[in-house]
Amino acid sequence: GTTMTISRNTIIGNAGNGIFILGADFKPRVTENTCSDNAQNGILAAEGVAGTITQNIVRFNKLKAIGNEGASTELIIKDNTTDDLK
Repeated sequence: GTTMTISRNTIIGNAGNGIFILGADFKPRVTENTCSDNAQNGILAAEGVAGTITQNIVRFNKLKAIGNEGASTELIIKDNTTDDLK
């Protein structure tokens, strides 16, 4: 699958999601980002996406810190700092 790295970004105050990754056969590495005060999710993984979401700071977003809408079971989410009660 296609890979890419999204790292060391600051995403604040978007009208939608801070970072939105989607699609089967897509395996991005999302790491060391700060996503806050977005109108939807801080990070949203959807539609079969795999890859990793690690070491991000994700707080004060309207919906979830890290949302999952049908991402692959191979998606790894760990070692993030969030304000979600999970």
